[in-house]
Amino acid sequence: MNSFCQLENVSNRIIRNKTTYKLAKNMENQHKLDDMIFDSYFHKACATLACNPQTNPILPSYISNPFTHSGIKIAAANIDLQSFFKPLFDARRATEKKAPTLGFAFDGVWCGYYDENMEYKDDYLMSFLYENMKNNETMFIYLDFENYNVIENEKKNKNTSVSVHHSTCFMMLPNKETNRYSMYYFNPHGQYMLDVRVYNYYLTQYRQVELELPLPIDMFIMGTFVESLNNELNKYYCDWKFTDYSPTRWHNYLGANLQISDSKGICYVFSFIMWYHLHKEYYESHNVNGMRIKNYRSLLESGNFELMVYIIFSKYDEKLVDLMNFYTVTPKYSFDVQFRNHYEVVLSETGENFMDQLFINMVYFICQKPIETSVC
Repeated sequence: MNSFCQLENVSNRIIRNKTTYKLAKNMENQHKLDDMIFDSYFHKACATLACNPQTNPILPSYISNPFTHSGIKIAAANIDLQSFFKPLFDARRATEKKAPTLGFAFDGVWCGYYDENMEYKDDYLMSFLYENMKNNETMFIYLDFENYNVIENEKKNKNTSVSVHHSTCFMMLPNKETNRYSMYYFNPHGQYMLDVRVYNYYLTQYRQVELELPLPIDMFIMGTFVESLNNELNKYYCDWKFTDYSPTRWHNYLGANLQISDSKGICYVFSFIMWYHLHKEYYESHNVNGMRIKNYRSLLESGNFELMVYIIFSKYDEKLVDLMNFYTVTPKYSFDVQFRNHYEVVLSETGENFMDQLFINMVYFICQKPIETSVC
């Protein structure tokens, strides 16, 4: 694609078939889109889309109107969960019976980002957050978990296992009236997260140890992170801003499992689509079945994180639009177990078609000529 095309419109130009999927996989490998490195084509493309009018021709209209331009700061970070949970694993073998503590050094977690001049910078994640919190900036953090889960090693045999990573993200939104921040965590597994209250600590391809947790694993990690962030800022900075986070639907996406049909591992695609639409439509209102819906920021602040996610991903499949129109019949737009299960049924019925469509759209979009020229 030589002329700039918006992400949600790629499917109008690209026919999804085996050839386009194979080409998308080649472009993904060429640009290392799914690598967990900070200074990468993927993250630089996000940065240039956010601030370079030569890359994104509709960007000047965002910037000229402060009421529609998000101004979201972007960074990428990762956490090795083997290191995170090691104190709990060590406590199992301790002869002294005492309550285990995590003691993970969040202040040592690094992140990477591109500044206004498109120069790459390394920094501690805590420092990046604090510097932007001082200016009441909204932030979007791509968060990769190394050693997130242990799965069967299909390349060898069913008797061996391998540790795999997972891509998620979180948003930090300021409330200028209260001088506080709120964190919103997105894992495309949604309500499936609630069932996972153990961490499989990887020892060898033949052996793992289950560590039981008091909360679902994602919420346990993010809750610990926010506690550490608040303690860090309270300890070193007099003008610190408290960050609110709870293991609830208010601060976590706990809706339908968006990856229910994903057999190829495209978790990072979901985080990108989240960022893209937040950046592009942050202050725009939406229409669902003839009903006006608040903008994304307002939805987050009013506890409607789940609805925001559904609006974003329904842009990529007409069946999801029909489902939203069927259920969203009152201004309360509350979603129950029946809706979430129905949503997952629709995704399951599409098989890998929906996943392939998201993947092809994202890869062709981020590798299109105007973006590639600017990044490379």
